[in-house]
Amino acid sequence: MAVLGNKSYTLGACNDMEEKIIGGLFLILIGVLLFLSQMNILALSYFHFTLIFGIFFLLLYLFQKLWFLLLPGIIFFGIGIIILFNLGIFIFMYPIIIGFSFLAVFLTEKDFGKWAVIPAVILLLVGLSGLFNHFFGKSLLGAIVILAGIYLLSKEEF
Repeated sequence: MAVLGNKSYTLGACNDMEEKIIGGLFLILIGVLLFLSQMNILALSYFHFTLIFGIFFLLLYLFQKLWFLLLPGIIFFGIGIIILFNLGIFIFMYPIIIGFSFLAVFLTEKDFGKWAVIPAVILLLVGLSGLFNHFFGKSLLGAIVILAGIYLLSKEEF
């Protein structure tokens, strides 16, 4: 059970015992994989574990539809992809991934998730500014912020 604010969430129709079993089995699986990796029986690296954690949280979200599972799911999965494809030199990818996780919360939780648009926009703007700076040699952050301000002024309600 997770408590956020004054509301508590459980994993779907699971009771506390079922949640403990799911969590315990997942930790045992990760422990076995770590043990086999350390014994050189199975060749696993950090990206495998970040992908496993990401997929686990995303699958839980798909089955349970609990918005807070999107944040670690997308972040772990995205970092795993960065490590897998050796994209660590593109430091701007990290705020983009985190921004996408908040954007996913905003898009999936229309009533409750309005708060998530603020960190999503900020992180995506910072990441996209780094992306443009890396590939074009110039930062477009100023232009993006001006366009965002014009958009907010032209919008009747938010």
